[in-house]
Amino acid sequence: MMVDESRSCGNCGNPVSEPWRLCQACRKDYARQIHRLRLNMQQLHALAMREYKLSGHEVGAHGHGTAPTPVNIAAWDLEVEAEAAISSIAATVQVWGDWHHILRRLTTVLPRLCQSPYAVDDYRDLVRLNERIGRRVERRKVKPFAGRCPNCGREVEADKDEHGMVCQCGHWVNLDSLRADTRERWQQLHTTQTPAGAAKWVSRQTGVRVTRQDVKNWLHRGKVHASQLEGGYYEFPIGELVTQANRKSQ
Repeated sequence: MMVDESRSCGNCGNPVSEPWRLCQACRKDYARQIHRLRLNMQQLHALAMREYKLSGHEVGAHGHGTAPTPVNIAAWDLEVEAEAAISSIAATVQVWGDWHHILRRLTTVLPRLCQSPYAVDDYRDLVRLNERIGRRVERRKVKPFAGRCPNCGREVEADKDEHGMVCQCGHWVNLDSLRADTRERWQQLHTTQTPAGAAKWVSRQTGVRVTRQDVKNWLHRGKVHASQLEGGYYEFPIGELVTQANRKSQ
Protein backbone atom coordinates (compact mmCIF):
# COMPACT_ATOMS: atom_id res chain seq x y z
CA MET A 1 0.00 0.00 0.00
CA MET A 2 1.44 3.35 -1.06
CA VAL A 3 1.86 6.08 1.52
CA ASP A 4 0.19 9.33 0.51
CA GLU A 5 2.71 12.02 1.36
CA SER A 6 -0.10 14.61 1.26
CA ARG A 7 -1.92 12.86 4.14
CA SER A 8 -0.50 12.96 7.63
CA CYS A 9 -1.22 11.24 10.91
CA GLY A 10 -3.59 13.39 12.93
CA ASN A 11 -1.65 12.60 16.09
CA CYS A 12 2.06 12.85 15.24
CA GLY A 13 2.20 14.23 11.68
CA ASN A 14 3.85 11.22 10.02
CA PRO A 15 2.58 10.37 6.50
CA VAL A 16 -0.27 7.84 6.28
CA SER A 17 -2.16 6.10 3.48
CA GLU A 18 -5.90 5.89 2.92
CA PRO A 19 -8.04 5.01 4.80
CA TRP A 20 -5.94 5.38 7.96
CA ARG A 21 -6.20 8.40 10.26
CA LEU A 22 -3.24 7.25 12.39
CA CYS A 23 0.24 6.17 11.29
CA GLN A 24 1.64 2.69 11.91
CA ALA A 25 3.52 3.73 15.06
CA CYS A 26 0.42 5.35 16.57
CA ARG A 27 -1.75 2.35 15.62
CA LYS A 28 0.72 0.08 17.39
CA ASP A 29 0.63 2.31 20.47
CA TYR A 30 -3.21 2.38 20.31
CA ALA A 31 -3.19 -1.43 20.65
CA ARG A 32 -0.74 -1.18 23.55
CA GLN A 33 -2.92 1.44 25.25
CA ILE A 34 -6.00 -0.82 24.98
CA HIS A 35 -4.06 -3.70 26.56
CA ARG A 36 -2.77 -1.42 29.31
CA LEU A 37 -6.29 -0.11 29.95
CA ARG A 38 -7.60 -3.66 30.45
CA LEU A 39 -4.98 -4.23 33.14
CA ASN A 40 -5.56 -0.82 34.72
CA MET A 41 -9.34 -1.32 34.84
CA GLN A 42 -8.91 -4.74 36.46
CA GLN A 43 -6.71 -3.21 39.16
CA LEU A 44 -9.04 -0.23 39.58
CA HIS A 45 -12.03 -2.55 40.07
CA ALA A 46 -10.07 -4.60 42.62
CA LEU A 47 -9.09 -1.38 44.38
CA ALA A 48 -12.72 -0.24 44.43
CA MET A 49 -13.75 -3.58 45.96
CA ARG A 50 -10.84 -3.32 48.43
CA GLU A 51 -9.30 -6.49 46.99
CA TYR A 52 -6.13 -4.60 46.02
CA LYS A 53 -4.17 -2.31 48.27
CA LEU A 54 -1.46 0.15 47.36
CA SER A 55 1.62 0.42 49.53
CA GLY A 56 1.26 3.18 52.10
CA HIS A 57 -1.99 5.01 52.83
CA GLU A 58 -4.92 3.72 50.82
CA VAL A 59 -6.99 6.44 49.18
CA GLY A 60 -10.50 6.45 50.57
CA ALA A 61 -9.66 4.64 53.81
CA HIS A 62 -10.69 6.12 57.15
CA GLY A 63 -8.58 6.55 60.23
CA HIS A 64 -9.28 7.07 63.91
CA GLY A 65 -10.80 3.60 64.34
CA THR A 66 -13.69 4.18 61.94
CA ALA A 67 -14.55 1.14 59.84
CA PRO A 68 -13.91 1.69 56.12
CA THR A 69 -16.77 1.66 53.63
CA PRO A 70 -17.38 -1.67 51.81
CA VAL A 71 -16.02 -0.09 48.65
CA ASN A 72 -13.37 2.52 47.92
CA ILE A 73 -15.69 5.34 46.85
CA ALA A 74 -13.06 7.37 44.97
CA ALA A 75 -11.92 4.34 42.97
CA TRP A 76 -15.52 3.30 42.31
CA ASP A 77 -16.40 6.75 40.96
CA LEU A 78 -13.37 6.68 38.69
CA GLU A 79 -14.34 3.22 37.41
CA VAL A 80 -17.86 4.44 36.56
CA GLU A 81 -16.43 7.50 34.79
CA ALA A 82 -13.90 5.37 32.91
CA GLU A 83 -16.55 2.90 31.77
CA ALA A 84 -18.59 5.77 30.33
CA ALA A 85 -15.54 7.05 28.42
CA ILE A 86 -14.75 3.55 27.11
CA SER A 87 -18.35 3.07 26.00
CA SER A 88 -18.26 6.40 24.15
CA ILE A 89 -15.14 5.36 22.20
CA ALA A 90 -16.58 1.92 21.45
CA ALA A 91 -19.85 3.39 20.17
CA THR A 92 -17.99 4.90 17.18
CA VAL A 93 -17.36 1.33 15.92
CA GLN A 94 -20.68 -0.07 17.21
CA VAL A 95 -19.28 -2.15 20.05
CA TRP A 96 -21.51 -2.37 23.12
CA GLY A 97 -21.39 -3.96 26.57
CA ASP A 98 -19.61 -3.49 29.88
CA TRP A 99 -15.95 -2.45 29.95
CA HIS A 100 -14.77 -6.08 30.26
CA HIS A 101 -16.45 -7.03 26.98
CA ILE A 102 -15.64 -3.77 25.20
CA LEU A 103 -11.90 -3.85 25.89
CA ARG A 104 -11.67 -7.45 24.68
CA ARG A 105 -13.50 -6.48 21.47
CA LEU A 106 -11.62 -3.24 20.77
CA THR A 107 -8.43 -5.12 19.92
CA THR A 108 -10.23 -7.05 17.18
CA VAL A 109 -11.78 -3.90 15.68
CA LEU A 110 -8.63 -1.76 15.95
CA PRO A 111 -8.44 -1.14 12.17
CA ARG A 112 -11.93 0.39 12.28
CA LEU A 113 -10.98 2.53 15.28
CA CYS A 114 -7.93 3.83 13.42
CA GLN A 115 -9.97 4.64 10.30
CA SER A 116 -12.75 6.41 12.18
CA PRO A 117 -13.10 10.22 11.81
CA TYR A 118 -12.76 10.30 15.61
CA ALA A 119 -9.57 8.18 15.67
CA VAL A 120 -7.21 10.89 16.93
CA ASP A 121 -9.52 12.18 19.67
CA ASP A 122 -10.43 8.65 20.79
CA TYR A 123 -6.77 7.56 20.89
CA ARG A 124 -5.78 10.60 22.95
CA ASP A 125 -8.77 10.13 25.28
CA LEU A 126 -7.62 6.55 25.86
CA VAL A 127 -4.09 7.72 26.69
CA ARG A 128 -5.48 10.31 29.13
CA LEU A 129 -7.68 7.67 30.74
CA ASN A 130 -4.71 5.36 31.21
CA GLU A 131 -2.71 8.18 32.77
CA ARG A 132 -5.50 8.98 35.24
CA ILE A 133 -6.14 5.38 36.26
CA GLY A 134 -2.44 4.58 36.29
CA ARG A 135 -1.77 7.34 38.81
CA ARG A 136 -4.42 5.76 41.05
CA VAL A 137 -3.49 2.07 40.83
CA GLU A 138 0.17 1.77 39.86
CA ARG A 139 2.86 1.48 42.46
CA ARG A 140 5.24 4.29 41.64
CA LYS A 141 8.20 3.33 39.48
CA VAL A 142 10.87 5.59 38.06
CA LYS A 143 10.61 6.08 34.30
CA PRO A 144 13.33 7.47 32.03
CA PHE A 145 13.49 11.23 31.54
CA ALA A 146 12.09 12.21 28.12
CA GLY A 147 12.40 15.98 28.31
CA ARG A 148 10.44 19.00 29.44
CA CYS A 149 6.87 19.77 28.47
CA PRO A 150 7.00 22.45 25.75
CA ASN A 151 3.90 24.06 27.27
CA CYS A 152 4.65 24.27 31.00
CA GLY A 153 8.27 23.12 31.39
CA ARG A 154 7.52 20.19 33.73
CA GLU A 155 9.85 17.19 33.56
CA VAL A 156 8.29 14.43 31.47
CA GLU A 157 9.08 10.79 32.26
CA ALA A 158 8.05 7.96 29.94
CA ASP A 159 9.00 4.40 29.03
CA LYS A 160 10.75 3.89 25.70
CA ASP A 161 7.72 2.26 24.06
CA GLU A 162 5.45 5.23 24.85
CA HIS A 163 4.90 7.60 21.91
CA GLY A 164 2.55 10.18 23.38
CA MET A 165 1.12 11.29 26.70
CA VAL A 166 -0.76 14.10 28.41
CA CYS A 167 1.27 16.37 30.69
CA GLN A 168 -0.17 17.39 34.05
CA CYS A 169 -0.93 20.79 32.50
CA GLY A 170 -3.25 19.07 29.98
CA HIS A 171 -0.94 19.59 26.98
CA TRP A 172 -0.52 16.66 24.56
CA VAL A 173 3.19 15.73 24.30
CA ASN A 174 4.61 13.94 21.25
CA LEU A 175 7.25 11.87 23.05
CA ASP A 176 9.25 10.94 19.92
CA SER A 177 9.73 14.62 19.04
CA LEU A 178 10.45 15.52 22.67
CA ARG A 179 13.15 12.83 22.96
CA ALA A 180 14.77 14.01 19.71
CA ASP A 181 14.84 17.61 20.97
CA THR A 182 16.26 16.46 24.31
CA ARG A 183 19.03 14.43 22.62
CA GLU A 184 19.98 17.43 20.50
CA ARG A 185 20.13 19.66 23.57
CA TRP A 186 22.17 17.10 25.49
CA GLN A 187 24.85 17.14 22.80
CA GLN A 188 25.77 20.65 23.94
CA LEU A 189 25.78 20.02 27.70
CA HIS A 190 28.22 18.59 30.27
CA THR A 191 27.87 17.24 33.78
CA THR A 192 30.59 17.17 36.45
CA GLN A 193 30.58 13.76 38.13
CA THR A 194 32.74 10.93 39.37
CA PRO A 195 32.41 7.76 37.25
CA ALA A 196 30.05 6.36 39.91
CA GLY A 197 27.99 9.55 39.88
CA ALA A 198 27.89 9.58 36.08
CA ALA A 199 26.65 5.97 36.10
CA LYS A 200 23.81 6.83 38.50
CA TRP A 201 22.90 9.96 36.55
CA VAL A 202 22.73 8.31 33.13
CA SER A 203 20.85 5.29 34.55
CA ARG A 204 18.22 7.65 35.95
CA GLN A 205 17.90 9.58 32.70
CA THR A 206 17.74 6.62 30.29
CA GLY A 207 16.31 3.76 32.34
CA VAL A 208 19.33 1.63 31.38
CA ARG A 209 21.38 0.05 34.21
CA VAL A 210 24.87 1.56 33.95
CA THR A 211 27.64 0.76 36.44
CA ARG A 212 30.72 2.66 37.52
CA GLN A 213 32.82 0.09 35.66
CA ASP A 214 30.86 0.73 32.47
CA VAL A 215 31.72 4.43 32.63
CA LYS A 216 35.39 3.69 33.36
CA ASN A 217 35.49 1.32 30.38
CA TRP A 218 33.97 3.99 28.10
CA LEU A 219 36.62 6.45 29.26
CA HIS A 220 39.44 3.93 28.76
CA ARG A 221 38.25 2.98 25.27
CA GLY A 222 37.71 6.56 24.17
CA LYS A 223 33.95 6.16 23.70
CA VAL A 224 33.34 9.00 26.16
CA HIS A 225 35.65 12.01 26.00
CA ALA A 226 35.71 13.64 29.44
CA SER A 227 38.10 16.18 30.90
CA GLN A 228 39.59 14.96 34.19
CA LEU A 229 39.33 17.36 37.13
CA GLU A 230 40.59 17.20 40.72
CA GLY A 231 39.30 14.77 43.32
CA GLY A 232 38.30 12.01 40.90
CA TYR A 233 35.77 14.16 39.04
CA TYR A 234 35.33 14.45 35.30
CA GLU A 235 33.46 16.83 33.03
CA PHE A 236 31.33 14.37 31.05
CA PRO A 237 29.62 15.25 27.76
CA ILE A 238 26.01 14.34 28.44
CA GLY A 239 25.31 13.35 24.84
CA GLU A 240 28.10 10.77 24.81
CA LEU A 241 26.98 9.23 28.13
CA VAL A 242 23.42 8.88 26.87
CA THR A 243 24.55 7.44 23.54
CA GLN A 244 26.68 4.75 25.21
CA ALA A 245 23.91 3.87 27.67
CA ASN A 246 21.42 3.44 24.83
CA ARG A 247 23.87 1.27 22.90
CA LYS A 248 24.30 -0.92 25.97
CA SER A 249 20.55 -1.56 26.04
CA GLN A 250 20.44 -2.70 22.39
